[in-house]
Amino acid sequence: MVDARTRISAQLLVGCIVIVLGVLFTLDNLNILQSGSVLRWWPLALVLVGGSRLAGLGGRQQTVSGAVMAGIGMRLLLSNLHVIRFGIWDLWPLVLVAGGASLVARGMQGRRQTSGSPLDSDDRVQAFVIMGGVVRKMNSGHFVGGEATAFMGGVELDLRGARAATDTLVLDVLVWWGGVELKVPPDWKVTSEVVPIMAGIEDKTKVQLDAKTHLIVRGLVVMGGIEVGN
Repeated sequence: MVDARTRISAQLLVGCIVIVLGVLFTLDNLNILQSGSVLRWWPLALVLVGGSRLAGLGGRQQTVSGAVMAGIGMRLLLSNLHVIRFGIWDLWPLVLVAGGASLVARGMQGRRQTSGSPLDSDDRVQAFVIMGGVVRKMNSGHFVGGEATAFMGGVELDLRGARAATDTLVLDVLVWWGGVELKVPPDWKVTSEVVPIMAGIEDKTKVQLDAKTHLIVRGLVVMGGIEVGN
C-alpha cells in the first residue's frame, strides 16, 4: 500500500505531469484532441500542491510556501481563462505581505510560548544584521531556538556547543540579499521549510543514524542563501 507521503512526493507528481503531457501531445498530433484547451488548466497543479502544503498533507504544514504556490497557481489559471487581465508581476509586493505576516505570526507565537517562563538570553539566539556581518556562538545547555535576520549582510551561527532543551527546535530566518551560515552538532537532524525566491539552500550536514535533535529551519530567503553544515 502506498502511504500519503508517497502519493504527494515530488517525483510522483512530476512523473504524472510528464505522462499527462505526453498523452495530450500525442492526441493533438493525431488530431483527436486540441491540447491547448486542456493545457490552459495546468495551473491547477500548483493550486493542488499549494493546498496540500497548507493542509499539511504528507508532512508538516507549510503556510507561507503553500499560500504563495496556491496564489500563483490561481492567478495563472484565472489569466488563462481570461477572467483577469493584469500581469502577475503587478502582484509581486504580495510576497512581502505574506512573508511579513508569517514573521509577525511566528513572533507572536514565540512570545506567547515564552511568556510566564523567562529564558536566559543565552538560551535563545537573536541575530540581526543590516549591511554587515554578525557571528553568534551558542553554548547554552538549554537551547530553545531563535531567529536570524540578514538584510544585505551575513549571519554566522555556530550551535555546535549548544544542547537542545527539547527534541524539536525551530529557527526562524529572514534573508534578503544576504546569507546565513549555520553549524550544528553531528547528532542534530536539520529540516528546511524555507521559501526560497531566487535563492539557494545547501545542506552539508552528516547526520548520525541516532540523531537526537530535530532542528527545523523556516522562513523566507530572497536573492540570498543558507548553508548548513557540521
